[in-house]
Parts: sequence; C-alpha cells; structure tokens
Amino acid sequence: MDSCHNPKLVMDLTVTAYLYEGVYAYGAMALMITAGLYLGLRTGLFESGLTYIAGRKLGSLKKIKLNEAIAFGIGFGAFEAIILGLSGFFSLLVLVMYPSLAARSRPASSWPGQPYHSRGAAIMERLFVIFIHIFASLLVFYSIAKKKIIYLVYSILFKAAVDGMIPVLTYYIDTTTVSGLT
Repeated sequence: MDSCHNPKLVMDLTVTAYLYEGVYAYGAMALMITAGLYLGLRTGLFESGLTYIAGRKLGSLKKIKLNEAIAFGIGFGAFEAIILGLSGFFSLLVLVMYPSLAARSRPASSWPGQPYHSRGAAIMERLFVIFIHIFASLLVFYSIAKKKIIYLVYSILFKAAVDGMIPVLTYYIDTTTVSGLT
C-alpha cells in the first residue's frame, strides 16, 4: 500500500465509522454529503498535501521540470492502479478458491459473468484517474516552483471534487443492473 493510503487507512479504522454513524442519524442525504466532503478533502489533503510537503523538503523536487512533473503524475496514478489491481486480484483469487463466498457476497447477476463492457469501463476509469493525478501533480509542483500556495489549494480542491463525487454516484447509480446490459 502506498504512503498516501496508509494515513487514510488509519483514519478509516479510527475516525470514519464514528463520523458516519453520528451523521447517519440525520438521514441518508446528510450521510452522503458528509461522506463526499470527508472523502474528498481527505484525499486532496493527503495526496496533494503530502506531495507538496515532500516537494518542499526535497531540494531536487523544487526545480522539477514539466516533463518530470508529468512523469510523477503518471507514476502516482499508475502505482495507485497497480495497488488497486492487486487488491482486486486477491479478492478474485479468494472468490475462485472459495466459490461459496461469491454467492453470499454479490448478487448472482454480477459474478462471475461480468460483462466485457464493464471491464472496459474499469480500464477507462483508471486511465482517467491517471490524468487526474497528472493535473493535480502539475498544480502542486507549480505551487512549489512559483511559491504560491493557491495552486496547492486548487490541487486539493480538484482532488476533493473528484473523490467527493464517489458517495453521490454510488448512492444514485445502481451498479447491480450493469450486468443486465449484455
């Protein structure tokens, strides 16, 4: 697991459940809004914030060139994709080794007959996320180079907006019907 996800994991194991539990008393909409703000800002602060801190502390990153900043964003996004891919691989491996878990954990229509177009959507999502990481990294390194904190704020808010949409999308989009499109 990469260094930006470790603090998130610690927060998920300590703070997140209590926060969601407390807000759920106010209804599903309050929970969705809180989850979106919380997840979005957490991602923006950790990913862009830690990149900024590392960039400011490491002398070699203070004078990074455009192509190097782009490569950093590609590497960040690709590393995240590898980590998520390995996580998915191990989940699939467990389901293959213990098929009885598959029947209990997912609707019958979504596994193992996952349609090919949904697999392509996952690939497209990862490519899109790499571009998100490139843009956010460029904002961070521009902030460092120009000594203007506002570009770091833009990077944090950009990542917060992207990740903050996830609870809203998962609330309004029923992903169990995707396999019915084949």
